[in-house]
Amino acid sequence: MKVATFCGKCSTLGITGKYMRHDLVLVDLDYNDGIPELPGVVMWRSEIPPGSLMNEMYERRMRIAKSLLKVVQVLGKSDDLLILDSDVFLTKQVNFDRSGIIATYAKMKPLEHIALFETPSNYFIKKEDIDTFYSTVDQYVRLELYRLPVDVWIGTQLLVKGWKVYKEPGVCHIIDGKIYCT
Repeated sequence: MKVATFCGKCSTLGITGKYMRHDLVLVDLDYNDGIPELPGVVMWRSEIPPGSLMNEMYERRMRIAKSLLKVVQVLGKSDDLLILDSDVFLTKQVNFDRSGIIATYAKMKPLEHIALFETPSNYFIKKEDIDTFYSTVDQYVRLELYRLPVDVWIGTQLLVKGWKVYKEPGVCHIIDGKIYCT
């Protein structure tokens, strides 16, 4: 299994990197808060610089989708993939038996409430399902669906295709400097 993360806000990698051995750390040169000094860093351009779409939220959504596509392009299809946001890490071994979305605690925007979120952009992908994942994310980008939350849209599409939601203990998310674990 290959483990990847992607970041614009890379500052949390100092913590998550202690728990995860990333094969790939994808850093968007068009939007980041610093280049981490970790093994596996690949720098690239999402070609979505600040101010290019209607607002910052839309830009963020498209950067996430394009980053997910780039992870697959870099790591290929020969291994299962574990893709986690740069502020998410696992403290326990998870038995991934099929492709799925990894639930984490998250801030329920626009509210400040933190709750378990079942469609974040954290995925375990069996190698036989990589094409399905890629085509789903690619559809979001091609159709310019950035007005819709990227994680919810992709997650919903994958759930309809039979993917699982993993609600496992030991999945941690750094939110506003505090660690929340399932």
